[in-house]
Formats: sequence, C-alpha cells, structure tokens
Amino acid sequence: MKKGFLSLGFVANHRPNAKGVNDLSVLSSITGMKISAKDLDDFVDSPNFSKEFLDSDGSIVENEADSLGFRFLLPWKSKNGSPIYGFFTRKSKDKGFVGVRWDYEKQETLYDLGFVDVQALKQLNDMSGAAVSDICEVQYNNVEFYNGAGYTKFPDGTPVGKSKAKYIRFSTPYKTKDGQTPIVGWFSKQDDKMQGISWGTDESFRKRLQFGNKFHFSIGRMKFTDMSAANAFLKQVSDKCMQEVWTFKDNKGQIRFPILKSYLECELDRLYYEKDVLDMTDTTSYKDRIIYNQDRTRAMFNTNLIDKFGHDLFLEGAIIGHGVQEFFCDMTISPSMMQRNKLGYANDAPEPRVPEFFKDINDIVFHVEWAIDNDMEKYEHIIGERRERFPKQYQCTATNILGTQLDNSIKLAQNIARRNYKFIVPMYYPAKHRIQLLMPIYLNGEYTSVVS
Repeated sequence: MKKGFLSLGFVANHRPNAKGVNDLSVLSSITGMKISAKDLDDFVDSPNFSKEFLDSDGSIVENEADSLGFRFLLPWKSKNGSPIYGFFTRKSKDKGFVGVRWDYEKQETLYDLGFVDVQALKQLNDMSGAAVSDICEVQYNNVEFYNGAGYTKFPDGTPVGKSKAKYIRFSTPYKTKDGQTPIVGWFSKQDDKMQGISWGTDESFRKRLQFGNKFHFSIGRMKFTDMSAANAFLKQVSDKCMQEVWTFKDNKGQIRFPILKSYLECELDRLYYEKDVLDMTDTTSYKDRIIYNQDRTRAMFNTNLIDKFGHDLFLEGAIIGHGVQEFFCDMTISPSMMQRNKLGYANDAPEPRVPEFFKDINDIVFHVEWAIDNDMEKYEHIIGERRERFPKQYQCTATNILGTQLDNSIKLAQNIARRNYKFIVPMYYPAKHRIQLLMPIYLNGEYTSVVS
C-alpha cells in the first residue's frame, strides 16, 4: 500500500517535463524555498494532514464517495504570505483522483494594471527618496478608472471599468522628498494598451486629465490643440532655421512640413532613449539631454538644428506627465536667458546637448568587404511580401527572374560604392534606435530603393 504523497492519487505532473518542471519545482517556486519529495511525504503521513472533499462546484461535502475532488492545506505559505492548497480531482465518482494543482491567493502587482516602463521604478525612487528594489514591491491602493473625459462614471451613471478606461490612477504610501505631498501613479492608454507608470501628485494627475482633453494633435511627444496649431508651430521652426527643404515636391497632405515633423519626432525620441535607457546601461554619460526647470514643470531640448545666425536651436515647453508618459505642450522656440529665468530654470542650468546617433564614423560608412545577406528568407520578404515597392513594370516579373536581377543590381551597387563612399546613405532607424544604411538599387536603369 502506497504511503506519503503518492498515496493521494495519480500525480500526473510528478515526472519532470522537457524543461525540468514538475509538481515539486512549481511548489518550490511558489514558496521560494526548496520543497523535496520527502518533505511532502512526511507532511502527508503526519497527524497535521487532512482533506476537504469537494463537489463539482467546489463546495465541501462530507464523504469521499460523494466527491469529485479534494483539497488539503499545506504547512508552507507562498512568497506573498498566502496559504497554499493542493488539489486532486476525478472525472466521475467511480474513477481515481488525479493531481496535483497548487493554488494560492495571488497578490496583484502593478504589472496587472498595464505595461510598466523600465524607468518607472527609478523615477519613483528619485521622486520619493525611497529605495524600492522591485516594481512588484510597490505598495498601492484606491485604484480608480477614468474615461477620456476625466470621470470615473459615464454620463448614464455607469462606472468606468478597466476595459473602457483611458487612465488608471492609484494611491501609494510614498511622499515627495519634502515629506509633505503624497505621490500617486497612473497608467494611460496608448495604442489600446495601458502604459506607464507616470508618477506625480494628485494635482499633476488632474492636470494630465485636463491636458488629455485640451490637446488633440501630436508631433511625437509634443502636443497641440489641433493640426492647425501644429502647422503654425512647424512654420515658426522652419522660419527660424537655416534654409532647408522640409516638404515633398508634390506634397498634398494636411501637414505643411512633413519632413520637419518626422525629424522632430525622431530626434526627441532619440534624446529620451539616451536619457532613459542608454544613461542606465552605457558607460558613456548621456546627461543634459533634457533640461528641466527647478520644479520640473517645464523642460527644454536641443533640436540639433541651427538657426539662421548659426546658433543651436532649442525647443522649450510645459511638461505634462512623467517618464514614458512625459509630453511637451505650450511650446516656445529658443527662449532667451532672461526668459529661462522667468520660467524657473536655474542660473547655472546647462544648455541641452544634441543627441549622439553614432560614436564611430565607421558606423555610418558602408564597408565594401561587408557581406550582404541575400538568403531565401530575406528575398521572400523583399520580393514575396513587398513586391509593391518595385516599379510597376517589375511587379509581375517572375520571382526567380526578379531575384536574379536583384542579385546583379546589388553587385553593381557594391562596385559603385567602392568608388563613391557617399553612394550608400546612412539613415537613423527609430524603431531599433540605430543607424541603417540605404543602398540605391538599379533595375535595368530604373531607380528604386527596395533594399536597405
């Protein structure tokens, strides 16, 4: 007759799977301590072990004969202090019991509310002076769901739930460094996903709600009341810069300067990437990318553009939100030193530095000895999936013929690059935060950039 843990029924997950996971490893993970088979056997054979028989609804019944399962309370607790139960079940009352499933009351963390930016913990510690080591350790309560209008209820009185919320706000026990003002956190819905965490006071959260209702057009992290205001701003920047072509020849879109818009979006995104990510992981210092005034209500950055007098062109604006949800609004262009003082910038505040798109000149120059990856997977992507990017006269060409033409065109481009290093052009790739090289391709004299 079996004794110990295996006497309870057939333990289907007792033998480790291909990844080495079994009932004991899962229980050890839940408790945070090593639980052995002997530990379980000793407990089951001890006078402290008892079963509660359950019916199909999980309700307790008196007799094993009337049950479809049973549970038992373990002597160990989960890492968050919750009791742990083991469960065995059976399909019918004439079958044997099969297990085991471990269950415990799982403590919700901020990860259950939305996507948490990697900088969220550092920003909370910076604001509060706390030393929290893991986002799961952040205590919070009073979770509230707000719609886009900034209310917790819809006009008909229906409470806003998580699925329809635009913002999720919660309280924390932390206070600002002066010890006076409670810190709250919130997530904001972006691209149908809750993202955060923004930290601030209740007042700054209310301002964020007002901000969301006031500004309806974006140029990256810069917000404007509408497209007309954004176009007016782009024109002001264009007028103050050294002369550049900021629009396409046959531009029929509603944005007057689409190239400038795209440039400012990518440039500001790069500055935040250097400030929030590279400054944490790279030995190089990336300080002074974004310069804040003394109460962090406004900020300024370097556009990496030059004004018509040869000076760096800065953009400055009011700050709403924090961290991943930090935005600029009410923009000004290259404020004077006197204006900066009036806006709350310290007298000794440094000027914002330009982004560093590359460190080594070799990162932006094509080396002819580099191998070009033209394997089947790449060509399936370029020819099979993106054939519409070829000139119309090639879109119906047989795949094998087009592949051969592309091979020949790449060899021609490499030969030209050997003689003209400017032929292959470097370009910043925002999605990967790195430089990519664009190779012009000639197919029977027709020009198109289908390979990069």
